[in-house]
Amino acid sequence: MPRLQRMLRAAVAPPTVDRGTALTVMERFGAVNHLVASLEYLARPGDRDRGGLNDWQVARGQFARWPRPARAALDAVGRPAVTRTLHVARVAAAGALLLPLPRRGRFAADLVLSASCLALYPRNHYGTDGADQAAFVVQTAATVARAAEGRPRTVDACLWFAGLQSVLSYTASGWVKASSPTWRSGRALPGVLRTASYGEERAWRLVRDHPRAAKAVCACVVALESAFPAVHLARGRAAKPLVAAAAGFHLANAGVMGLGRFLTGFCALHPAVLYVTGPRERVLPGGGVQRRDDTFPVAAGAALAAALTAGAVVRARDRRTVLRGRGDERRFVTSAGTTLVHRVTGPPDPGRPRVDPPGPLDPLFDDGTSGARAGVAAAGAVPGGAGQGAHPWPAAGGAGAVDRADGAPTPAGPADPPGTGAGAAPADALPWAGGPVADGVQGAVGGPPGAGGPSIGPAADGGTVVVLCGALADSPDRSEWLVRALARRHRVVTYHRAGQAGSTAAPRTGPHAGPDAGPDAGPGHGLDAAAADLADLVLHVAGGRPAFLVGHGVGGVIAASAATRLEGRLAGLVLVDPHHPGDVPRPDPDEGPGGTAADDPAGAPDQREVTALLDQMTVSLRLGLGQLLRDPDWLRLLPPDVRGLARAHYRDAAGWSAARGEWRALRARAAAARPGEDAVPAAAVPTCLVLCEPGGAPPDARRALQEQYARRAPHAVVHAVDASRDDVLAARTSARAVAELVTAFAAGSGGPGRDGTDQREEAADVPAQR
Repeated sequence: MPRLQRMLRAAVAPPTVDRGTALTVMERFGAVNHLVASLEYLARPGDRDRGGLNDWQVARGQFARWPRPARAALDAVGRPAVTRTLHVARVAAAGALLLPLPRRGRFAADLVLSASCLALYPRNHYGTDGADQAAFVVQTAATVARAAEGRPRTVDACLWFAGLQSVLSYTASGWVKASSPTWRSGRALPGVLRTASYGEERAWRLVRDHPRAAKAVCACVVALESAFPAVHLARGRAAKPLVAAAAGFHLANAGVMGLGRFLTGFCALHPAVLYVTGPRERVLPGGGVQRRDDTFPVAAGAALAAALTAGAVVRARDRRTVLRGRGDERRFVTSAGTTLVHRVTGPPDPGRPRVDPPGPLDPLFDDGTSGARAGVAAAGAVPGGAGQGAHPWPAAGGAGAVDRADGAPTPAGPADPPGTGAGAAPADALPWAGGPVADGVQGAVGGPPGAGGPSIGPAADGGTVVVLCGALADSPDRSEWLVRALARRHRVVTYHRAGQAGSTAAPRTGPHAGPDAGPDAGPGHGLDAAAADLADLVLHVAGGRPAFLVGHGVGGVIAASAATRLEGRLAGLVLVDPHHPGDVPRPDPDEGPGGTAADDPAGAPDQREVTALLDQMTVSLRLGLGQLLRDPDWLRLLPPDVRGLARAHYRDAAGWSAARGEWRALRARAAAARPGEDAVPAAAVPTCLVLCEPGGAPPDARRALQEQYARRAPHAVVHAVDASRDDVLAARTSARAVAELVTAFAAGSGGPGRDGTDQREEAADVPAQR
């Protein structure tokens, strides 16, 4: 017992590592990491051969935007002979650090390792990981410390930097894991152990057969990493146990997962942790006293406080930018009390000033000049060579006509009368009878028999209203190219859903709340509530004009739901790569609350990770960390004059909070759906479905789900564009293609094609349009 007590007292005693020992042990651990890494690269030259994982002719494309001198330097390092020479030099320098070298020799070796690591990182971009980054931090700190070894304050600053970096690494990793449902449920461990890269069959079978033990191990890892800042508490009494536990964690990873360099890379930071958490004064073996300088953590704390203050200032500035918008927004209060901020662009009403989009207009619709139009016509979307006056709908009662969802035949409607001009559709084009011309709208068409409300139908230029409903967490600025293209012919309405920008939601009760609002959705963020708001907005902005809804992503779900509320008052529905509730898999009851997904025909990833991401974004942005966000790739695709506003929207916590509510509402709807039932609304309006197939990807299960929207419509046409869901409306080329499809659809939304064929079936087989 006395021996055990002595061991326990020693384990919780403050560490007494001196300055020189901490620096030497730290750089030697780092040297072992660099030595093993370079030997691995030298032993596997095939990774850098043509077609290999690190083929420089392929990897160099990631740095195409770098300045020319920097790219020339990278190309020089990328030469096979130069790469081999640098790795040989690294092996020699790392081996030398394991020997008792003098100070100048150790400084030179550290400098070679840190500089070569920096030069080779782009060259060996694939295959590097956190261990290599930790080793780079170690060797860089050791280089500066050896250069100023005669100045203890500088050496202490370097050791403080390495120690705080270790604490930050573990803490950030632990907090991210704590926010992940995969780690909280215990599925992370068996998921990793079953992979080919990091897996081990016996360990995987063990955790598979003992799920409670796997969950306990995951919880211990999360607790260890999240609690690592405790090394600085109680004068460092927790430092030794926590450092030993972290070393054991890396040792287990090395043995089970083969992550050997993680052991040396992260353990190289531990001597610095033990040094900075011990007492400030140490008695050396020779009887001298060594005093640690703690200026660096004070300066780092002041810098952190300044950064958080700057983040709060930037957050407030971005919020003001979001609320200010472009200065021409309008406000509309829906029947449920929601205030929607919206913007109208395009040709004006007769007698009103014209509303043009900012910036240069896209000459998309110049006669005979649109490449996108030529591609659409070649695809058979606008048959008969009639240009914009052609109609993509099947002849009533013709071969292959698309029936309604209830199985009843489509109501008959006559074909186009002779002499119909481009840009104007016949008054009787819709399946129901036409009405009189109203409010200057040419060819206005009334609703179906028994339907009230204003008359609608195809109209002359400027008479059609197109309302855009964006994807999850998207601002209207992301669709700017589409807006500018459509605004040449139509009045385009963009808006912010409840919770975004200046749009505010009233507490939802009664029929507008909907079953998908739920406790997680938040007030006003349920899908039924968003659909009701959108329907009210369409009626408000359209008046007696023909109105078309364009929904993108999750906005497609909302637009389709709104269309069911606008039957007889909506001329058409355009869905651009719409989300489908089937994309959200239901948890398998046999696996418990944290189990794997079942009934996932689309092969979608675990959508709980999407929920966790939305949670992280919301919390991080509320803390003022938006300036740390890297600009998304789609931002540079937008017109330059809207990028600043789009960036502010992207960094706005309110928008992400609203997106989180909508996403949880979508999950609630998917969970409430019965297996096998149609999960998409049956909107009794003509529908144009635009699918995103980047690279001409063949139809898959996701496309089959999306085509349910077309099958449930009375008439439908399906197109494909060569773009991803994220870029389809942000990139100018694909946005122009979508605008051409929308314009052709609006011009011919009323009736059959001139050749009487079923354009839905014809267009469904068309390859992706570039």
